[in-house]
Amino acid sequence: MFSSIFKAFSELGSLCDGQRAHGLSVVLGVEVSNVFVGSALVDKYSKFGKTRDAKLVAGQVVEKDVVLFTALIVGYSQQRADCEALAVFVSMINERVKANDYTFASILIACGNLKDLGNGRLIHGLIIKSGFESAVASQTSLLSMYSKCGYIDDSLKVFKQFANPNQVTWTSIIAGLVQNGREKIALANFRLMIRNSINPNSFTLPSVLRACASLAMLEEWKQIHSIVTKYGLDKDKIF
Repeated sequence: MFSSIFKAFSELGSLCDGQRAHGLSVVLGVEVSNVFVGSALVDKYSKFGKTRDAKLVAGQVVEKDVVLFTALIVGYSQQRADCEALAVFVSMINERVKANDYTFASILIACGNLKDLGNGRLIHGLIIKSGFESAVASQTSLLSMYSKCGYIDDSLKVFKQFANPNQVTWTSIIAGLVQNGREKIALANFRLMIRNSINPNSFTLPSVLRACASLAMLEEWKQIHSIVTKYGLDKDKIF
């Protein structure tokens, strides 16, 4: 019961109520060492950025599962504590807990932030070995990781494996291309994205505008800016 309650408060964004429920569970003698209760608590604290509390609870769980480890990894990554996220992932592997698509996606974000190509490649190998090579979340994080590490050709190889890239995937490859000085290819991919009826968002267009500015393509820049206005994104703070 308490695992469902913790999950509900987490989804509602209610930290105080969640902490009260945690206190009540302790009073009632509910064992946090239970993996379902412990995982729900770790997930709750991680989502609120309370990684210290999440780590303390995780330490009390006897048999940790992928949900618990992934929640910790996500919590650390969101706080830009990427080294800690990587340490949790190593502990998970050492305890022979199998990662899922969301785990791989999250730890690859940490590797990208650290520009840790070595571990990024090792995790890429694990993704293939685990059968998640075609999973959208991990593959999107994988191409982003390679881009951040300056290996844009590897990003393009990953991107070509997508049968139907979504908005997030298109945005990731376009941003990566611009960051790595491949502005012309970025603009070509943006045109292809539009032709495939994938609408850009407030993260796609700034990268495209930067590409136009770098190439001194004034007319193209004006066309992109009209798209910004068309989608109502000119009011977004990112612009």
